[in-house]
Amino acid sequence: MSTLADAGYLAIMIAGFTLVIVVHELGHLIAARWAGIRVLAFAVGFGRALFSYRPGLGWRRGSSDAEFQSLQRDDPATASRVSPTEYRWNILPLGGYVKMLGQEDGDPSARSEAPDSFQSCPPWKRLVVMSAGVAFNVILAAVLFIVVFSAGMRAEPARIGFVEPNSPAAAATPVHASSAGASGLRPGDTVTAIDGVRPDSFYDLVLATVIGRPGREIEITVVREGVPDPLSFRITPKESPETRIQSIGVYPASSGVLAPRSPELLDRLARAGLAAVPPDSALAAVNGVSTTSFYALDAAARASRGRPLHIDFRTPNGSTIPATINPTAELQTGAVTLSPGVRAPIRHLLGFAPVLRVEHATERAAALGLRDGDVFARVGDIEWPSFAQGIAEIRRNKDKSIPIVVVRSTAEGNLDHATRIDLGALPVSSAGTIGFSAGDSAGSAMLLAAPESPAPAGESERSSRYSTASLGLPPGTRILRVNGATVHDFASFREALRTAFTPVVPEARSHAVTLTVLPPHENAQPFEIVWNVPRREIDAVAALGWLNPLAEDLFVPDQIVLRAKDPLGALTMGLRETHRVMLTTYLTFVRLFQGSVKVEHLQGPVGIAHAGTIVASQGLIKFLFFLALISINLAVVNFLPLPVLDGGHVCFLLYEQITGRPVSVGVQNVATIAALLLIGSVFLLTTFNDIARLFGR
Repeated sequence: MSTLADAGYLAIMIAGFTLVIVVHELGHLIAARWAGIRVLAFAVGFGRALFSYRPGLGWRRGSSDAEFQSLQRDDPATASRVSPTEYRWNILPLGGYVKMLGQEDGDPSARSEAPDSFQSCPPWKRLVVMSAGVAFNVILAAVLFIVVFSAGMRAEPARIGFVEPNSPAAAATPVHASSAGASGLRPGDTVTAIDGVRPDSFYDLVLATVIGRPGREIEITVVREGVPDPLSFRITPKESPETRIQSIGVYPASSGVLAPRSPELLDRLARAGLAAVPPDSALAAVNGVSTTSFYALDAAARASRGRPLHIDFRTPNGSTIPATINPTAELQTGAVTLSPGVRAPIRHLLGFAPVLRVEHATERAAALGLRDGDVFARVGDIEWPSFAQGIAEIRRNKDKSIPIVVVRSTAEGNLDHATRIDLGALPVSSAGTIGFSAGDSAGSAMLLAAPESPAPAGESERSSRYSTASLGLPPGTRILRVNGATVHDFASFREALRTAFTPVVPEARSHAVTLTVLPPHENAQPFEIVWNVPRREIDAVAALGWLNPLAEDLFVPDQIVLRAKDPLGALTMGLRETHRVMLTTYLTFVRLFQGSVKVEHLQGPVGIAHAGTIVASQGLIKFLFFLALISINLAVVNFLPLPVLDGGHVCFLLYEQITGRPVSVGVQNVATIAALLLIGSVFLLTTFNDIARLFGR
């Protein structure tokens, strides 16, 4: 977005936030009028008044307070016909306030003996006044939700897209024994229930995961194509090492429509063999069978046995463009421990892992010397790092510089003709990045990364140690041949192993394979080693299939429209969403104390404003939904039992109503100071985190 557009969306966000605050204060105003409390000012914004309106005096530039006070002193009869309430528009339109006679949030000792003062009003009426702002915020949210669901809001359906290898979702087993063999959530699964409640969108699944009780299972029921009955899984979310929030490792589903045009997209489409297919084109057929589903393409790749896939795309102008893509040989997936408590997914083949590679270098990375296709010979202290090792090493050096050495092919994809380039120490951003899209060398070279022990889901590295570890091959070793058959990448290596394993009888406990390898040392010569492959590893290679070569993020997310059928349905949906968001907000505070939600995940004013500008750019309906969320959150936060907040005043007033005497000024002062310190600390911390996230992008 342009700077001018950003400024416009920020202005819209500020106006929306101010509306939410003004509605809150309007609740206090109306309730105060009902209770007979004198309202001195109703203000939009803070600071000096730009203009004001007072019934009986009319409009004034600036405040009319001085004029009104002079009139009270010099002409009481005329002043009695003028409203004591001034309606002000202040210079900083960031919220608003209501000022009542005798009521000062920051000074509990402030009192007025006037019959229409705050203190002269019965405690139960003051309770209504202090609760009215929160009530109006809830009403506003309900109204906004009704508008949103009447018009219809686009959302991601409750359908599973990518499933992280070795995640809780991938490792889950069905609840019922009759569903054995259908382990793990899979791309294309439609979620029909979460703990017995039908979800409206994928967001419901995310919320149930994030704010679930730590260590507690959630039951997810899905409908899977080709399976007659629904499948239920009990899954325990785990904290993600990257986000530090609870996750089960699933992402939203994709549609069959290619993403909008961008330089990176065009480059990736060209590398996938789709250079002639324009962005925004939609999948139309796979191998002659009509389909618009990304997951139909996935299924065709799995069933292809490596044969090319013939696909058709329908372009935005209605024409059809045929294309051919080659399925990718599936590798094993596992997890490795990078540091205590931090595990990362990795692709490998019987423990052999490819090396970290540059898929796409941004302008920043290119200026530092990196190029597309560079393979990392060294990252920091690690020689020939795997994807997981290299990224972790870069992140460990954020805000520092890290030594980088790469190998660059002089002939595309051929490391027989490559140059080793020392790029020196490259700067790492505060977000732990250098500026490139990361991949691995599996598709370009049979090059081995630093040794690891990748573990399948539910197993430790020690229990899953592969026989390759006993070969002692150093990182950077290239495998040239398997039983004399030349290999040039992990796909051809896998197929050569399968060929080598063909004569193995079922009763055999192992099989010997001869590898021709080239060490990474200068002037090294190829040599042969004999590798005894155990039966379980032979079976693991035989079980590997073929995958869709088109990444899911090349396609736009799948979307549905959440819309009520009639006004009554919109009212029902609006009230249900209001209740859900309120409950979610309260649960967030509970999980904050339980530790599954961290303070770093909370957003302050800067973060809310940034999120609001993004949502504002997505259209009016999304923005109204966002304002409804803000209104509910403001209601919940304002009703927390902290002095200076409405909830704190309500607690004091309940005490006064029950005991017949107010809380002592000394206790109120101490509680107010403590609350101000707490709120100020949270404000500073969330603002710091907001700014750090902004500059870390």
